[in-house]
Amino acid sequence: MNTVCILKNFLEYEPLPELMQGAGIAIITLLISFAIGILIHHLGDKERKGGFLDIHVALDYVWRFKQSLFLIVIVVVSPFLFAFESLNIKALVFIVWSISITLLIYINIRLYYWVKGDKDDFRKKYLSNFPKSPRDKIVSWGDFWSTDINKGKRFTEPDFFSIFSKEIDALLISNNKEDWETVLKLLDDFVDKIELRNKTFLVVLDEFFPKILEWHYFLWEKQFTQYSIELGKENPKIDTYLFQIDQLIDKIIKFITNSALTTGNAFSYFDRLKNHIEKYEDKNIVGAKLTYEYIQQIPIYEDCLNLTSKSPEAYDIWNHYFPESWKITISNLEKNKISWIWYDRFLNWSQSRIWNEKEEWDKDLDEVAKSLFPEVDPITWAKIYTFVIRPFSNDRMKSIIESKVNFGYVGRVYSGWGDDMETSFAKKQQEELENTIKLAKYLFGKVFTKENIDNWIKELEKLEYLKDSDENRKKEYWKALLGKLKNN
Repeated sequence: MNTVCILKNFLEYEPLPELMQGAGIAIITLLISFAIGILIHHLGDKERKGGFLDIHVALDYVWRFKQSLFLIVIVVVSPFLFAFESLNIKALVFIVWSISITLLIYINIRLYYWVKGDKDDFRKKYLSNFPKSPRDKIVSWGDFWSTDINKGKRFTEPDFFSIFSKEIDALLISNNKEDWETVLKLLDDFVDKIELRNKTFLVVLDEFFPKILEWHYFLWEKQFTQYSIELGKENPKIDTYLFQIDQLIDKIIKFITNSALTTGNAFSYFDRLKNHIEKYEDKNIVGAKLTYEYIQQIPIYEDCLNLTSKSPEAYDIWNHYFPESWKITISNLEKNKISWIWYDRFLNWSQSRIWNEKEEWDKDLDEVAKSLFPEVDPITWAKIYTFVIRPFSNDRMKSIIESKVNFGYVGRVYSGWGDDMETSFAKKQQEELENTIKLAKYLFGKVFTKENIDNWIKELEKLEYLKDSDENRKKEYWKALLGKLKNN
């Protein structure tokens, strides 16, 4: 009974509406002060001046601006409702007012921590859990990626990318056209500012490169499944969003490849690639006309061939980081699809370099050929490979003797000690020569048939050069080499 009387007296206390109004004005004034402070700070922040992310976080997540307006209306209007005589109405009004004023105080506290505390915590929560429109997602993430977020602070990119990747994952499994449009715009903004990203984050850490490779596989499967026999579509419709997103992922992978091979992070790069290729090496889609192999579609091969020899880690790459199972040997070709793909890409890459009319030494081609074919004699292999690849006229042997090769000038370097060192080196060279002949017959068996070799030897015997000339030495060399290819 006493409690009821106290509440009745409290609610009928004549100055109570004025006190409520004063408290409300005080909280609203504090809220306005924070708003002005946030605006001034935002305009003066050199790191994010003019950016949209922090404005979105402050207004929508920290301040809850729309909800705050509703609460302010309640706080302002509530004292006037005490004009009603009903005690129940006054009690209800005071309860609603108390809840509203408490929430406004809580918002003020959040604004305090936003201004003074670690903004990244608020940014992460806004970007991850807070509901946003597609436009707000695009604008916020675009602003975030447009800044060098690691400058002058701890390494934060992995945490933010984990949030970003979950957003992309959720959108990719959607069949909604608007969601795929959002993915396209999100990734386009990321790619546009990828040069601002920390190279260690891009190549070394688990959060990034493995996820990009998984997206690449997901998009490939989605894109090529429509060509499968099971679906039976003769002329499937091209999904423009899917195609464009796939192109963006390819750009990211090519950027990572370039970064890894030029900045000294090649070990992690090849380790991630090896794991991914082992996982999906046997993935293919059988179409009505073609079989589509996934690992052929990974956009790494040409860039690796172009850049590896120029890398500051070139020696370590070829001898330690580049998987042995990828290299081109008879054993690997019989077991691993990836070796055939590297051979095919090397074939395409090297043709234009061999076919050009320049005769100067192609150092990169020499290095790649020596390293990618680890069991052959580099000098002999270069001559055989050039013989097969180079365009020729009816006088094939005359052409190969009187023209120069632009690679195959550097053999392998051996080290050792002991009395039998020379014997050991000679044995290794002989093994390499035998491996060269075997690989040539394995890859170019249709070229080096007994009939073709006999015809070429006859061509050689018809050629006449001065005894001590380079051409005559080449002629004798080729007679011996063709003899070994014939008798193998």
